[in-house]
Amino acid sequence: MKNQSPPIVVWIWVIGLTLFLFLLIHVPFIRSEIKYRSVRYFFNVSRISNIREVNEYEKNNDLIIAVGSSLSASGLNYDNHMDNLASELGYPNIKFVRFTRLVYSTLDQFIPLLEPILKARPKYVFFEARPFLLYLNIKEDYLIEEREMIKYPFRYILNLFFTLPQENWSYADNSKEVNILHMKETVDLLTDTLAYKQFLKDYTINNNPLPQKFVDFLTSAKKNGIKVFLLDLPRSDLAFSFIPHQLREGLPSLLDKYKNNYNLKLVSFPYRLPLKYYRDMAHLNTSGSKLYSKWFIKMIDSLNNQEKHL
Repeated sequence: MKNQSPPIVVWIWVIGLTLFLFLLIHVPFIRSEIKYRSVRYFFNVSRISNIREVNEYEKNNDLIIAVGSSLSASGLNYDNHMDNLASELGYPNIKFVRFTRLVYSTLDQFIPLLEPILKARPKYVFFEARPFLLYLNIKEDYLIEEREMIKYPFRYILNLFFTLPQENWSYADNSKEVNILHMKETVDLLTDTLAYKQFLKDYTINNNPLPQKFVDFLTSAKKNGIKVFLLDLPRSDLAFSFIPHQLREGLPSLLDKYKNNYNLKLVSFPYRLPLKYYRDMAHLNTSGSKLYSKWFIKMIDSLNNQEKHL
């Protein structure tokens, strides 16, 4: 009598159960890996560890570090592009490093950068002002983490048998120019207006206390002669008109608190750019980025001149 192999359904159950047990055993590893990646999501770890060396080798340059979200990424030229622009404008001693995430950023997500920034001893550090001033009531990082918890185990198993392409967890800060933000160059007045209005509904004034690690960072920065500023990003008259009244009313007192308690001053772009410089209601396009980056470099020179006269 022939031995009959189990039905295919049984094999499927056996394989499925085996994979489930395998994943169950590896869950602590997978979760720790996801947490590690999430903390530095879109920050290139090698760049974070190397910014000290950048300053060591180029001691005659003024190291400038900017940290922010996609608003900063669309407004400020990337590293060597900013350096080249500075040279063209007659400021060859500026060395610029930009750390940006292509999703909404919170202060907690900047914390992994604080210690390396102190070690790098830059002359100026600019943090995008929005995360300090406004709180977004959307747990975007939670959604990202849950998505990765679904995707990563399968990649982990496949990597045991096949060589998969390395995921670029840090594409916003890699060594090449980031073009992902410039996929469209003009404002779609209807859809972009609706999206911007909807986005603003989720904002509230950020009355949360400044994280202690930021307080410690600011104290250490002051001791080491590192000047830290909040950086305002441009917005059009139309975009400004959509900002709810309660947000606009609450910002001045919050800015005063940062200035008086932490000596954190806001550096503001002095112009309202027309919509032709934007790709949507919030993000600058290529032309807007060039204009804003030129202003930023000249603003750095102005800060240097102010220091000379102190």
